[in-house]
Amino acid sequence: MYNSLDSLKIYFSKEVEMSLIVMKEKISFLGYTFVSPFFGDLAVAEKDGRQFHVTFDLVPAYPERYDMVWPFFDGWIGRAVARDKGRCFHLSFDGSHALPSYRARYDRVWPYFEGLAGAEKNGEHFHIRYDGSPAYIQRYDYVGPFNGPLALARKNNRSFYITTNGLRADRYLETEDDLLRE
Repeated sequence: MYNSLDSLKIYFSKEVEMSLIVMKEKISFLGYTFVSPFFGDLAVAEKDGRQFHVTFDLVPAYPERYDMVWPFFDGWIGRAVARDKGRCFHLSFDGSHALPSYRARYDRVWPYFEGLAGAEKNGEHFHIRYDGSPAYIQRYDYVGPFNGPLALARKNNRSFYITTNGLRADRYLETEDDLLRE
């Protein structure tokens, strides 16, 4: 015998199942190769080998198309990682267009944390500001995201923390093994 909670579970599971069927049919009808899960108000979609963001009703949020896009991490006001013609940058969304946030292009970029994003150019890693300019002159073999005032960096097989100005913090880790022991 079912109680009212079991009935609700069955009802909602059928509703969710029907919604998923309708969503899959709509994705297919629109010719999308895929649609990612929603992150905030937007999902990433692909059609004809080009990617862009869509709203809950699967309508493109803007007319531009790119080789690859990541989610907008802070909703409409955030920045999304994008790649086009083999070069990476961040997108800004102004309500009708998702355009590059800056002119510079990098081999790779990562999302912003604490106002700085990791970037790679010619095998060198560093952080960039919202305008795409390097945050400091130092270059590393690897940089991680900032968590508060520090980010992990690696140079010549030595790992250590750096501050937002790119300088090493007092705490020093000899090797990656030391990092794993922490």
